[in-house]
Amino acid sequence: MQPETVLNAAPVFIVTPYVIIYIISFAVCLVVAGAAWMRREAEGGLLLFFMMVSAAVWSFFGIFEVSATSWEVKILFSKLEYIGGVTLPVVFLLFIASHVGLGKYITRRNMLLLFIIPAVTLVLAATNEYHHLIWLSFSAGPEGSNLIMYEHGPWFWFSNIGYSSLCVLAGSVLLVGFAISSHRKYQPRTFLMLVGGLLPWLMALIYVSSLNPLPGYDLTRVGFSFSGALFLLAVVRWQLLDLVPVARSRVMDTIRDGIIVVDKRNVIIDINPAAVKMLGSSNGSLIGKSLAKLAEEISWLAPLTAIGIDSPGITLITDSAIHLETETYPVIEGRGKVKARIFTLLDITDRVKAEAEKQAMINRLEVSTRLATLGEMAAGIAHEINNPLTAIIGFSELLMQEDLPAEAAGHVKYIAEGSNRVKDIVKRMLIFARQDKSIKLSIDIHDVIEKTLEMRQYVLNTSNIEVVKNYDPDLPPVTVDPGQMQQVFLNLIVNAEYVLKDIPAPARLTIITSHSAGNVRITFMDNGPGMPPEVLNRLFHPFFTTKSPGEGTGLGLSLSRSIVLEHGGDIQARSEVGKGSWFTVKLPVEQTQKPSG
Repeated sequence: MQPETVLNAAPVFIVTPYVIIYIISFAVCLVVAGAAWMRREAEGGLLLFFMMVSAAVWSFFGIFEVSATSWEVKILFSKLEYIGGVTLPVVFLLFIASHVGLGKYITRRNMLLLFIIPAVTLVLAATNEYHHLIWLSFSAGPEGSNLIMYEHGPWFWFSNIGYSSLCVLAGSVLLVGFAISSHRKYQPRTFLMLVGGLLPWLMALIYVSSLNPLPGYDLTRVGFSFSGALFLLAVVRWQLLDLVPVARSRVMDTIRDGIIVVDKRNVIIDINPAAVKMLGSSNGSLIGKSLAKLAEEISWLAPLTAIGIDSPGITLITDSAIHLETETYPVIEGRGKVKARIFTLLDITDRVKAEAEKQAMINRLEVSTRLATLGEMAAGIAHEINNPLTAIIGFSELLMQEDLPAEAAGHVKYIAEGSNRVKDIVKRMLIFARQDKSIKLSIDIHDVIEKTLEMRQYVLNTSNIEVVKNYDPDLPPVTVDPGQMQQVFLNLIVNAEYVLKDIPAPARLTIITSHSAGNVRITFMDNGPGMPPEVLNRLFHPFFTTKSPGEGTGLGLSLSRSIVLEHGGDIQARSEVGKGSWFTVKLPVEQTQKPSG
C-alpha cells in the first residue's frame, strides 16, 4: 500500500550524499561507454558500449529517484531505472562471451531468448500497481536519508535476483575458465574484468539482505561505478578492445611452427613463442604492433604485409639465412566477414639445404655421366681416325722423299703438316678419354642402392611408381667404386622410369639382392611393356636407344656394362613382351674373408 504522506513537501528534488555517489557512478559509466564507442568496430566493442549505457541509464534515473522528495516521483523513476537494471546483466554475459571467443553463439535468436525475462520484467514494473509482482509495498527509509524502502514481490526475486545473478555468474565462470587457459598476457586484464563483473552481483545481494549498511539504498550501481573504472583501466592499460584475443589453446605455446594472428587492420593480436623466437623479439613488444611497422624493423618480413586473403604461400628468408614457409588462413565471422588472419611460419631450412645438396649431387652425377660419355666417344673416334691417319702420314712422308715437281711437293708438304696436326688433336682426345684410376672400397651395396633411390625419389613419387625392395639381409660386402656403381644403378632406374611412366597403374620397380657362388646379384625388375628379342639383342650396343629423339643417347647401358666389366662382374638383361624386363648386375664378393673360428 502507498502511504498518503510525502517525505519532504518542498522542494521537489534535494541533493544528498547518496545523490553524489550516483552522479559519480553515472559519470564513470559515461566515460567507459565513450571509450568503448571509439573502439566499437573491435570485437566486443559495441557490447561493452551498450553494457555501460545500460549502467549509465540505471544510475541516471537513480539520481532522480534518491533526490526526489515525492514518493510518486520516486516510484516513477524506479520504474525507469529498470530499463538499465534488467538489461545490464544480459549485455554483460554477451560481452564476456564475445571476449572469450564464443561470439559465434551470439545470434539474433539467442539474444531474443535471453531478453525475454528482462522484457517481461519491464512490463511488470510499469504496471506494478495492478498486480504488485515487483513491489508489494513501500516505506520510508532511515530518518534524514530521503530514501524509500521497497518490499519486493515474487517476480523481483525471480528476475532481478535469480535471473540477473545467473547471467552475471555465468559470465564470471566464463572469465575464470578463460583466465586459466589463456596466455598470461591476458590474465591481468581478465582478472580486472572478473572483479568488475562480480562487484555489482555482490552489491545486489547486499542490497536485498539485512547486511545492507544503507537500508533502501541500492548499492548495485555503486558496484558498477567500480566496474566501470576497472574496465576503463583494462581499455587503457591492456588495450582491452584493441586486443580481444581469438580463442586459443595451450597448444599455441608448445607448437613448433610459428603462428601470428592479426586483426582486420593487420595489427598483431596474438603470437606464439615459436614465432617470437623466429622474429627475434619479445612477446610484449610484438602484440599490438602493426605488421607494416614491424616490417620497418625486420626487413625480411616485408613480403608478409603484401599477402592477401587468397594469396598463395611464400618463403621468407631471414637475415640468418633461415627459410620460413608461410601460409595464411582467414578467420571468418558468421556473415562471411574476415575477422582476423592467421599466418603460419614453418622452418624449412633443413629441407632446403637437403634439396640443394641433392640437386648438386644430381648435377655432379649428370656432369660425370656426360664427361664419361664424351670420353668414350672421344676414345672411339680417336681410334677410328688413327688407322687411316697413320696411312696418310706414312704415304705423305714417302712422297716427300720423291723428286716431285715444286707444286706437287708443296701440296704433299701441306698434306703432311695437316695430318700431323690431326694426329696431335687425336692424341689430346685420347689423353682426355683416358679414365682416372677408380677408387674401390669395401661397402654394403645396399647403401649405394638407397642413395641412388633417394636421388630419384621425387620422380618416382610424381610418376606413381612403387618401389619394392627385396634385400638379402646376409649380403656380403663387395669391393667397388661407389661413384661408378651409383652411375650404373642410376641408369637402370632412369630406364625403368621411362618405360613405366605411361603404363596403367600399378607401375612397379622391384629391386632384389642375393648372393651365391662368390657373387652378389642386384636385379632391377619392372612390370613395363617389355622388349622384343631384336631390341634385347642390341641393348648394350653404343648409341642404340629405344627412346624418342632428344630423350636418350644410347650410351647409358653401354657405359654401365663397361663399368661392371671393369669391376670383374657382368650385367645381363632379360625381357618378355607384356611382362616387363629384368636387369641383373653381378659383382664378385670380397676376396679377403675373415678366418673361421
